[in-house]
This record gives sequence, structure tokens and C-alpha cells, in this order.
Amino acid sequence: MGEEIGHPALAGGAWPVIGVRVRREGRGLRAASWRPAPYTVLEDVLLPCTWAELEGLARIAVGQSRARVYVRELADAGPLLVLCLRGAPGAVQVEGPLAPVAEPLAARTRAAVLRVAAVHRAAGRTGQPRCGGRGPARS
Repeated sequence: MGEEIGHPALAGGAWPVIGVRVRREGRGLRAASWRPAPYTVLEDVLLPCTWAELEGLARIAVGQSRARVYVRELADAGPLLVLCLRGAPGAVQVEGPLAPVAEPLAARTRAAVLRVAAVHRAAGRTGQPRCGGRGPARS
């Protein structure tokens, strides 16, 4: 088992984002929406950096999956948010139709896949990389 790589955005690297309207309550995330909704603010939300999540987002964006997209706070990153799939701790479902953002989501997911591959190649890792605080990498 190799060591885990944290989300590349935490090291100051450029990483694909997509706009999601979110509502916070105190320090927590309360709601998220693709379109304007009461008491929400448009924020740039990072795409994830794990193969499984990126593959799931790609399938959703191109209509091969009807799964829902969620957003959660990036562990130990303060106010940074990241897209995720169902089951992530603290995740809030992004409400509203995906159709208006499907094309940009697909393009940014492709960009994230290329960048995560480059990060792992630079770190001398092969296989299916994992990053972002979700357990040890497998090689």
C-alpha cells in the first residue's frame, strides 16, 4: 500500500471547479442547488480526485447514470467544498436539474481525470489513485 495523496487543490494547484449554489448554517453545509434558490450563494466547488468519484460523475454528466451529485466540505480545508457521490460523510445532495450543467460537468470531469493521472504519475504511482482523505491508496 502506498501513501495517500491529499487533494491537489490543498497544495495550491489549479483544479477544475464548477459553480454550485450553497446555503450554510453556522459552520455546516445546509443545502446545495444547481440553480438559484433562496438563501444560497454561488460558490466554486472542486471536483473530486479519486477515480471512482470521477468515473461516477462522468457517467452522471453524460446521462449513463441517474445517480445524484452531492457536495461536502473538503476534510481539513476550512470552507472548501468538493463534489462527491452518495454516502460521503456530511454530504448534501445538489438539488435541481442537471441538464444545464451537464456539458460543463463532463468537460471538467475529463480535465480532473487528466490532472489526477498527472499528479500520480509525478508521484511515481500507478493503478487507481486515491486522494482527498478517504483511506490508503492501493497500488
